[in-house]
Amino acid sequence: WSLSLGFHKVYGTTPYSYLREARLNQARRLLVTSELAVEAVAATVGYRSRNHFAKAFRRQMGMNPKAFQMRWQNL
Repeated sequence: WSLSLGFHKVYGTTPYSYLREARLNQARRLLVTSELAVEAVAATVGYRSRNHFAKAFRRQMGMNPKAFQMRWQNL
């Protein structure tokens, strides 16, 4: 409990939120720079379920991971 409180004071977020954001940022980089399938990206950043990954990605990035990947491939 005190670790979470200290972490929040330093980083302004919970350890879990910090980790989730870091994982999703890594996923974003992989979707842009690699040709990995969405399932492979999800697994690489630690998600067992593509659906849970897609939901978290959509919540943070505003679009689903496949649409995000396709948008970057077309640029």
